[in-house]
Amino acid sequence: MKHWLKFYGPFILILLIVIGWAIFFKYISPTEIVDKIGVQNSYLVAFILAVICGFSSISGATFYVSIAALSHGGANFFILGIVGGIGLCISDFAFYFVVSKGTHVIDKHWSKITTFIKTWVKRAPDWAVYVFIFLYSAFAPIPNDVILVTLAVSGYPFKKIAPYLFAGDIVSTLLLAYISR
Repeated sequence: MKHWLKFYGPFILILLIVIGWAIFFKYISPTEIVDKIGVQNSYLVAFILAVICGFSSISGATFYVSIAALSHGGANFFILGIVGGIGLCISDFAFYFVVSKGTHVIDKHWSKITTFIKTWVKRAPDWAVYVFIFLYSAFAPIPNDVILVTLAVSGYPFKKIAPYLFAGDIVSTLLLAYISR
């Protein structure tokens, strides 16, 4: 039983969260949510969710659903996009920092893969890496964790990639908030 729960537990938890959100939004409209918490507070909620949920690939969907609901409920999409993008960038920085501090562990266990990643990224010109970071963070429907692990393992300094990641995070959140209004 313990092995079964350890193996299937994360999947069951994610499934319960998705079902919970579906039930929640079936009975409570986005307008009611924004009316309850207030428009000004919705920006704070968006920021906090971006910082907390952006740090995890699993809970990232919660942030995007929340942004869509808050925008649809009446919050200003532009402010929501900017605040959410700033929160995502803070979250991305924290994730990058954690991964960069743990690269020696990653190198130890997956040295062939990390060597391949390092050589692949180092061969690419900087401008191509920066364009890819922006396009990935702005338009890819998956969390930034994948690209951040790749960049941390390859040794890219965060201060060089931060502007492109920041711009991509803001664009992705703005687009979602605009489409959802």
